[in-house]
Amino acid sequence: FIMSLLFYSDHRSPSHLLRGRTMVGIKKKAHDKSDMTGGKDMGAWSVRALDSDEGLDVIGILTKEYVPKHPIMDMSEIIELMKEEGMLGNDFSEIDYLYDITAMGLSELYFQWKNERTLDYDTEECVWGNVTDFTASKESIDFLLQQLIDIKNEVPDEDGIREIVDLWKDEESGEVNQAWMEYLEWLIGSFVSEQEV
Repeated sequence: FIMSLLFYSDHRSPSHLLRGRTMVGIKKKAHDKSDMTGGKDMGAWSVRALDSDEGLDVIGILTKEYVPKHPIMDMSEIIELMKEEGMLGNDFSEIDYLYDITAMGLSELYFQWKNERTLDYDTEECVWGNVTDFTASKESIDFLLQQLIDIKNEVPDEDGIREIVDLWKDEESGEVNQAWMEYLEWLIGSFVSEQEV
């Protein structure tokens, strides 16, 4: 199927993008991302990090390794788990597309919980409905916020690029996809607001 950025056609807040997705069979669908990325095939079907192959890996790890034992999700624990699983770097000098997707995906999960009080990811295990709360320490928020700011500022990796940003650039114009950048800025702004409370 073709997935365009219809999410922004009604000019709602990007928070509506944080709704859960059905995982069953989703990787088997054919995706045409040319309307989103200028023709680059990156395994994503919307601006959300969780709507990507790597985002589904984040959901898969949480489904199997964390959510069944933790009805109260703790972002600090989740960040440590993702580091152990090789999904996040140990510090900000370790830059990788996968780490950026994971940081954005965890941010999406957190704000989905904050906005909707539910994480409705349909999996065979049916564990997400057992989540009763999602907490985040100042340190965990600071970690994710810095990662998102580094993405926005295109802090380069050892090859001189920030791959996640590069993949969202139009091949002809070199411009970053506006809807994706607005979404990233919304995540950053949401964390900034969270810090001010």
